[in-house]
Amino acid sequence: MDDPARQRSRKTVMTYESVFKVLVEVLGEDKDIGEINRDDCRYVLDVIRYLPANAKKKFPKKTLVQISEIARKRKMSPMAPLTINKYISKLAAMLSWAVEEELLDHNPAKNLSVADPIHQQGKRLPFSDWQLKKIFTALEGKSGAEYWVPYIGFYNGMRLNEICQLNVEDVQQHDGIWCFAITRDRTIGVDDKILKTKASERTIPIHPRLIEMGFMKYLKRFERKPRSKLFPDIPAGTTGYRSDTFSKNFRRFLRSIEADADRTSFHSFRHNFRDALREGNVRHEIAMLLGGWSDRSRSQATQMFYGRGFSIETIYEELAKVVYTELDN
Repeated sequence: MDDPARQRSRKTVMTYESVFKVLVEVLGEDKDIGEINRDDCRYVLDVIRYLPANAKKKFPKKTLVQISEIARKRKMSPMAPLTINKYISKLAAMLSWAVEEELLDHNPAKNLSVADPIHQQGKRLPFSDWQLKKIFTALEGKSGAEYWVPYIGFYNGMRLNEICQLNVEDVQQHDGIWCFAITRDRTIGVDDKILKTKASERTIPIHPRLIEMGFMKYLKRFERKPRSKLFPDIPAGTTGYRSDTFSKNFRRFLRSIEADADRTSFHSFRHNFRDALREGNVRHEIAMLLGGWSDRSRSQATQMFYGRGFSIETIYEELAKVVYTELDN
C-alpha cells in the first residue's frame, strides 16, 4: 500500500484494506507471503464465496470461516459473484506485486474466480419508457442536483461520479459551444476529482436539450462562487466519491415513485444514452469519445492518437442526434 509507484483513490484503498482484513483473518496473521500457494488461495475463495452480504453485522461474534460454514449449512444467499471476484482480484493484485518484488516465484491467485451467470452486458438495463416518464415527471419542481444530475446523465451519458464531482470551472465555452470538461485537473476549484479510466478524460458539448431547459440559468447562480462545486448540495461520501451519496438517494427516489425495476439504477441512463447514439447513427469514434468508453479495437485505438481529433462543432452536431422521441415530443 506504500508503494510510491502506485496511485489509488480512497475508495480503492478502502477496498484493499477490507480484502487484507479478510486475508489476515482467513490465512492467519503470521502467514508468510512467500508461503502462500494455490491451495491457500482456493481456500480463501471457498470461504468468501459462501459469505452473505454484511457478514460481520449479521454474525458479529463469529469468525469469517465460521460464518461461511453457517451460511453454507443454512443455504443463505451469498454475496454477488461480482463482489466475490473483486476480493479475489485484489488478492491476485497483491500477489502480483509480491512476484514483482521477488517475494514469490509466481502468482498463485492468477485466473481464480467464481462464474458469474449474468453476462457483463446484462448487468444493467436501460430505463424503460414507463420508468423514464415516472422519473422525469417526479423531477418537476425539484432543483439543484436532484433535478439536473439525472438529466445530464440522460442527455450527456456521463457517469454518475463524473457529474457529481464537476467544479463550476468545468463548464466551459469552446468555439462558442458550452461544454463539460471531464478531467482530474483544476485551476481554482475543489481538488477532489477522480476518473475511472484514461478514456474518461474528455471535453464534450452540453446537449442542446439541457441548454433549452435552462441549464445556463442554473450556472449563472455561481458567478460569485467560481471556486465552488457545480452541485454543492452533494456531499462527499466516506470513500471520497460524491456519487455514493447521490446513488443511495436516487435508489430511494426510484422506490418512492415506484419506478424501480430489476437491473436498473442511475447507471441505466448510460445505457439509454448508448442506445440513443446507435439510433441516431452517431459516428463510432465520436460515440466512444462522448461516453468516455475505451475502444477495444487496437487499430481504431491507435488511429485515435493521429491528427488533432474532431472539432467541438463536429462533436456537437453528432451529440444533437441523440434524441428521445417518446419524451421530447
